[in-house]
Amino acid sequence: MLCTAVNSQCNDYNVSTGDCISCFLGYKIKEGLCTIGDTSKDNCKVKDINTQKCINCYSGYYFSQLYDKCIPLNPLCRASNLTDGSCLTCYSGYSNINGVCIFSFSDPNCRQFNSTNCLVCSLGFFLDIAGKCRQVSPLCKIFNTTTGFCLGCYPGYSLSNGNCIVNSALTSVDPNCMTYN
Repeated sequence: MLCTAVNSQCNDYNVSTGDCISCFLGYKIKEGLCTIGDTSKDNCKVKDINTQKCINCYSGYYFSQLYDKCIPLNPLCRASNLTDGSCLTCYSGYSNINGVCIFSFSDPNCRQFNSTNCLVCSLGFFLDIAGKCRQVSPLCKIFNTTTGFCLGCYPGYSLSNGNCIVNSALTSVDPNCMTYN
C-alpha cells in the first residue's frame, strides 16, 4: 500500500479512498476531487476574446482540458508541467514517481535531509557512517554527534570508554539519588 497526497483543496476527506467529502470555500466536489467552483474568480489570467476560454492561468494553476478550468498545481512540486499539471521536479525529501511527488525519505529520526540523505538527526540521535540516525544512550548528558559516544554523564553515572555506567561507589547508598554531598 502506498500513501498518496490528498487533494490540497479538500477540507475533509475519506481516509480509506482519499476522496474529498467537503471542499474549502470556492471549490466544489467533482469525481472525488475539489475543483474550482462557480465563483467570479476562476483563476484564469487571460481569456480568449471570442470563445472566453482560458488561455493563461494565474501562477500556481494550470489549465485542465478535462475540467475546462484552471486547476491548482500540486504544492509538493518544485516545478510543474503547465500543460497537464504533472510534477517535473520535487522539493527535498520527495521523489517524482510518474509526475507525482511522493515522500521518499524513510528515516523518522532525521530532522533535516536532502533528496537522498539525512543531514541532521533529531535530538538524542546521531548520524552513523551508513547515514542512518541512531539513538544515543539516554544516560549521556553530552555526546559526540559523529560517533554517538558519551562525552559527559548525568549525576550518579561515570564515563567509561564512551559509555555512561552507574557509579559503583554510590550504588550501595541510593541508585536513584540525583545529587550527593
